[in-house]
Amino acid sequence: MLDIVFAINNSDDQEVFNHLAFCDRQFTPLLSSKVDISAYSKKITDKAIRFEAWNQGRLIGLIAIYRNDKTNGLFITNVSVEKDFLGMGIAGTIMKNVITFGMEHKLQTIRLEVNKLNSTALALYYKFDFKLESEENETLYLIYHFNYGK
Repeated sequence: MLDIVFAINNSDDQEVFNHLAFCDRQFTPLLSSKVDISAYSKKITDKAIRFEAWNQGRLIGLIAIYRNDKTNGLFITNVSVEKDFLGMGIAGTIMKNVITFGMEHKLQTIRLEVNKLNSTALALYYKFDFKLESEENETLYLIYHFNYGK
């Protein structure tokens, strides 16, 4: 049964670790090839704002952001949804929550990095009007500009 609840900062280190370890194979390249998932989970829990999707007490979707007051923007460090929940609009709903957060705080930009072969992630980002800022090897650097009607 689907009973998806969206929240902010409800997860702990172990729940973030379990989620990221479960989603590891969905990352391009594997998340575990780039970071120590245990240390990364702790860093996210300690320092990031976590926008979450839960189903029956299990963390199934996560966007983790860092706020950068110097640039008046956000940096997305993680976007993940468990495989069984893909295609249900969960990542899109979480991304809307991130954008709403940015607007409420009058921020200017959201930035992120993505592997250029990750077509699923790119489709999500382009749907939300992220633009290519730069490219280096296999990494695309995308940016979203908040529009306050100026």
